[in-house]
Amino acid sequence: MNNEKQLAKDKDSEVWEQLGIILAIVVVGILVLPPFIMAILIFLISRPFCIKRTYISKILSTTGVILAVIFFSSFPYQEYFGYLRYVPFDVAQWKTFSITYKSILFYVALGLTFVFPLEKVVEYYRSKIVRSKEVEQDEKRSTKKYQKTEANRLEITNKLQKKWREKPLQKDKAVFLGIDEFGEPYYMGDKELNTHALLVSTTGGGKTTLCYTLVEGALRKNKPFIFVDGKGDPKTIEEIQSICDRYGVKLHVFSDKLDLSYNVIKYGNKTAVKDKLMNILEWSEQYYANKSKNLLQNIVAFIDDYGFPRDLRTVAKFLNAKRIMEVLEKDVVTTYVEVKTEILEPEEEIEEEPEMVEENKEESTEASNLNSFDINNFDINNLNIQNVKSIDEKLEKEIDEKTKNLEHVKVEKVKKKPSYKVEKIPKEEPTERAKKYKEVFFERMPNGAAFEGIEGLQTQIYTLLDSEIGHLFEESEDGLDLYKVTEAKEAILFSLDGNIYKEFINIMARLVILDVQTLVSMRGRRDSVEDGLLAIYDEFSAYGNPDIVDNINKSRSAGVECIIGTQTLADIEKVEKGLVDQIIGNTNTYFFGLANDDYTVEKMANTLGTYEDNDVTYQTEKVGGTMKRIDMKSEKGTVRSVQKYQVRPQTLREFKIGQFAVWRKASNERLGADIVYMRNALKGVETDGKEQRSTKRTLLQKN
Repeated sequence: MNNEKQLAKDKDSEVWEQLGIILAIVVVGILVLPPFIMAILIFLISRPFCIKRTYISKILSTTGVILAVIFFSSFPYQEYFGYLRYVPFDVAQWKTFSITYKSILFYVALGLTFVFPLEKVVEYYRSKIVRSKEVEQDEKRSTKKYQKTEANRLEITNKLQKKWREKPLQKDKAVFLGIDEFGEPYYMGDKELNTHALLVSTTGGGKTTLCYTLVEGALRKNKPFIFVDGKGDPKTIEEIQSICDRYGVKLHVFSDKLDLSYNVIKYGNKTAVKDKLMNILEWSEQYYANKSKNLLQNIVAFIDDYGFPRDLRTVAKFLNAKRIMEVLEKDVVTTYVEVKTEILEPEEEIEEEPEMVEENKEESTEASNLNSFDINNFDINNLNIQNVKSIDEKLEKEIDEKTKNLEHVKVEKVKKKPSYKVEKIPKEEPTERAKKYKEVFFERMPNGAAFEGIEGLQTQIYTLLDSEIGHLFEESEDGLDLYKVTEAKEAILFSLDGNIYKEFINIMARLVILDVQTLVSMRGRRDSVEDGLLAIYDEFSAYGNPDIVDNINKSRSAGVECIIGTQTLADIEKVEKGLVDQIIGNTNTYFFGLANDDYTVEKMANTLGTYEDNDVTYQTEKVGGTMKRIDMKSEKGTVRSVQKYQVRPQTLREFKIGQFAVWRKASNERLGADIVYMRNALKGVETDGKEQRSTKRTLLQKN
């Protein structure tokens, strides 16, 4: 009995507890009803913004708390209860309340306070819902809105493009690419291309149109661009010219149909020029490649030291050892050597007289006798012939005796002091410069060994120079100068007819990319490289190799934004195995359009990556009679986490013209792959620059 009473008492207590809870909920509900309704309205309005930026709900709630404190401290609290006048309860005191602007401010402040808690409640319940993201996407794609966007994509992008172009350039901080698959405008940040991009789309898939879009984005930011067109379509020249005319930018066109020349080795030190020329052709033997590297490097130094024009023709000329030797033999200096010659003169003879002491005494006696002869007293009559004769005989006798008594005469030959004649004789000898290059080219490796194996490179250069476009690669005063053009914020287009000059496109494109690398080096020496440079390398499979990719990767340090374009990834993989992976590893933005071959489709899908999703499975049960039974979902099932493609391979195969999967890894936000309908940059420029394009078209037709 007591137990029954206790049970009844417990039941009554439980009922009262439940009634108390219900009453409390009703009271609280009545008290917070206006702020709660206001919170729902604010939450629904702010929801689209809070999904992508969760911090917005926190800001709103914090603002609400601050406003509520201010209002409750400033206004009478009775203003809050103005809504009670309209509550369907017959309470006389409530009829005295009325809603004023102060009441509205109370409700708004408290409504803002509830935004963040509501966000968390919704997030919690959504996390409890087991649903596949893939299924959600498929449901969106099956809606009429999605189908309408797909059908009217061109009209939508053209309208948005017109508005974007009308926007002041100073406020334009992103490139308008088009609309995503759900019709929302799609933009890309200015700096994202600095880490390079890969663009893949088969013939007619919209690859060139997307390139024009990126070109216009560069022109709006006053960035110069370099466009290497592997097809050489004259229409491409005209279309790019029309875009440049719209923004008043001069376009320099290097084409087989025009006369603008381009000296690809004008800039750069001897190492840079060597690298350019070594990439012209492939080497079958590494031994000759290494020898050619050293020879080319020395030839460039030789050309610079002797002041010859630095161009391809000069390099090809001096790949011949005889031509170098001719220059060295003429490079002489004339010196004068002083030669001292002794003048030979005959020796002088000196005679010494003998001593004649006694004879001299006698002679003096005779002389005295003669002197004592008095010629005044001389009587000629007393003179006779006999006397004279005896005197003569006597004199002769005396002379003979004196002669016999003479001693032998001594004769000496005395040499005079020597005298010399100094003469300056001219002498020619090689200069120090000639000696240096003679040692470099002919003495290090004798018998012309330094020039072995260079014939292939020489032939390749002459093949280019002797062709119909050979004159375009020679130095001229008004030729194309990459450094000057890019510094002037102008544009460059390289375009050769791929059907005629397929081999030369390979050479030209490689030289251009390596010349851009020299340009990168020159720009890198400056204090600031904030002004970027866009470089688009289309049809990359025709000239790409690992060294070229490596040079492209290094160019980002100087603000060069490179885009590698190709029709299929399979074409690049044929060039060298692993080259596709190298390109993907050196790029961070991907534009993947329509593709047909299995390799390209699978590679693109794998590159775009996967996301984590729920794989929901259900058990089924047979429902129906014995004659007809239907499989129906039961209440039981399983859920497991799996990785799914961001863009399925089949979707890539079904892309339409101008439709691309875009993954922007360089974005500041963490984004997945998006499907985008690209705009057509040529729309709206048909009437701009009409006169300039007409002149260009006439010139192309003449050529």
